[in-house]
Formats: sequence, C-alpha cells, structure tokens
Amino acid sequence: MKNERYTTLMYIIVFFLFTSRGYSQSLEIMPGNNFVFTDIQFFKPIDNTYRTTLFSRTRARLTYNDEANGIDFFSGAYLNHTFPSGLGGTLIGRIDNRGSDLDLGIHFYKQGKDFSIFALPSISLSQANLLSWFSIFKYRPVIKTDWNLYTSLELFSVLQKGVHAASTQRIRIGLEHQSYRFGIAANISELGAEWIIANDNYGVFLQKEF
Repeated sequence: MKNERYTTLMYIIVFFLFTSRGYSQSLEIMPGNNFVFTDIQFFKPIDNTYRTTLFSRTRARLTYNDEANGIDFFSGAYLNHTFPSGLGGTLIGRIDNRGSDLDLGIHFYKQGKDFSIFALPSISLSQANLLSWFSIFKYRPVIKTDWNLYTSLELFSVLQKGVHAASTQRIRIGLEHQSYRFGIAANISELGAEWIIANDNYGVFLQKEF
C-alpha cells in the first residue's frame, strides 16, 4: 500500500512536468516528520501585458503510514485579470479529495524589489455561505551575488456561514541560489471553530524554478 502511494505521487509529479509545455514555474518537495509534501505550479500569460494570466498549482501530501487517506490531493486553476493598481478579479476552479468547487474573488498583487504580496478573498459559486481567503507573502533580500535570503508565508482559511472551518499555514525560511531555494519548512492545518490542529509537518524544503 505504501509503495503504491509513493508510485502515485511520482506519477503526479512526472505528469505535470511533462505536460507543462514550457510554462512550468516551480516544483517544491518538502519531506517532514509526518508526511512528504509536493507543490507544482504553472503560470501562463494570456496577453502581452501580463494583465490576464492563468495560474495553476497542484499539491499532494503523502503520509508515511498505511492509513486509508494516505494521499491528500488538491489541484486548482486561477484565471486572473489585474489592473495597474494591483487589484483585479479571479475565477477559480479546483478539485481535491472531497470534490470540486468554483469560486469568484478579488485579488491584490504588489511586487517590490525584494518582496511580493498576493491576497485573494473569494466566495464559492457552488456552495452557499462558503468564503475563503488565500494570501502569500515573500521576502527575498540580496545577501551577495547570486544569493538571497528566502522567506515565504502562505495563509489559507475557509469560513462556513461566518464560522471558521479550516485553515493552513505554510512557512518557508532559507536561501535562494539562482533557480534553487532550500531551507527549513513548516505546514500546519487547523479545523473547526476551536482551531484544533488537524496535522502539522516540520522538515526541509527544496524548490526549483524553471
């Protein structure tokens, strides 16, 4: 059973690497104390101004034991249009272990010399009273030639009828050298109104940009 799950995970990685058609943005692998986490991202501009873009990401979590839900899978596509102010609209389609959904949201994007901010509140078009918030903050100051400090904080929360349903935080702290990033990492998820920790994972990460 464990070998089958590892094989499935490798198929996911290889499939998206070979179907990227030159638009692959990054691949991350994070082995931790409780599971292995992978994140594959793609980015494709729709127009020459990069105002309209298509971004997709596929994440998988593989536990080390033989529990029934050993693989947790998520894939989402984000069609964005961003105005010069940094504000814009987003249409989101996603699928995971629990089913599929379609969301509509408003995003804000700002990129500076050594930092970037992306924030996206959205509402489900297929489930009533379901709101979500996604944001990612990156700080990458130069240390010396070809070397940067790399820090990233990713936040995701879901509210059902105004009550907290689920949240995830992904933290990365390390170094960036050319197209590679590596360092220490943490993934933490909480469920319910009392924010009970559902799972946590601490380890190291390796990212490769294409």
